[in-house]
Amino acid sequence: MQPYEEDDSEIVIPINNDLDQRIHDTFMAHDSSGNKTADAESLGIIIRALGMFPSNEEVNEIVQKTQKKNQKGVVHLVSFLPFIADEITKGKYKPKTVEEVLEAFRVLDPENYGYLTSEQMRAFMTEHGEPLDEEEMAEMLEVAYNPFTKKIHFEGFVNKLIYEPKGEDDIYTLAKRVEAEKPAPVVETKRRFSQMFSSRGDLVRTASRVE
Repeated sequence: MQPYEEDDSEIVIPINNDLDQRIHDTFMAHDSSGNKTADAESLGIIIRALGMFPSNEEVNEIVQKTQKKNQKGVVHLVSFLPFIADEITKGKYKPKTVEEVLEAFRVLDPENYGYLTSEQMRAFMTEHGEPLDEEEMAEMLEVAYNPFTKKIHFEGFVNKLIYEPKGEDDIYTLAKRVEAEKPAPVVETKRRFSQMFSSRGDLVRTASRVE
């Protein structure tokens, strides 16, 4: 059974600024169905491709808040785009910087050796944050482990692992610029009684209607 409705692809997606365009283009690049929809697994990939790093639990929360009413677990771009644009503007789900990650590793290295054992790394990655499964752990250790020293030199590993985008390649930087370019809201002030009439003639005409 086809999980998508045929008219999903016909829904017009409002694009108001460069942030909306970035979200739209990233979503559509991962939309294999061509129907402007994504399931939970695909949505997690899309969100992380944007440069955001929510946990799996947080991705599921985003799905719950944006999914179609008649199709649980299916998210349409028309609902996802404004929701995630607002989350980005608020600075939600920002990735850790290189220095923040290094600081976490240094806690495990109080003697400042500059390395961890694979056992220390395994314990840290399974006990803190979102646990890795065995396959994910094996992939990470394959990249991190130095077979010659038999240690994990975490500074080199972290610098190799973490990419910090520059300028508006960082979607949060783009969001700040878009937010700054928005026109200031018009503030309505209550009119004074004298401002209700453009001339003395208005006052006279109003008084005559009352009579």
